[in-house]
Amino acid sequence: MTRKDYELIAAVLAKFEAEGGVTVERDAMAYDLADALGADNPRFSREVFLVAAGVYEKCHKCRNRAKLFTSQVNACSDKHLPAWARKVRAAA
Repeated sequence: MTRKDYELIAAVLAKFEAEGGVTVERDAMAYDLADALGADNPRFSREVFLVAAGVYEKCHKCRNRAKLFTSQVNACSDKHLPAWARKVRAAA
């Protein structure tokens, strides 16, 4: 497969967004695809693919890679989440 193919797959995955911003099924599919594509190509970048697929974004505070926790805020760790977002995450 080519880079163009990887970009196409990631773009399709990125379009799937559940209400509330957290898409567990999409993320699981993206991880599985990243594993398979990485096994197929040693130069494949798992992190770049997962960012392109919408699984990761940048932390709102430190700009490191962050998992999307809510539809309104991204954080690389709990300490970077605002208090309201920690409550939403704890309730989930």
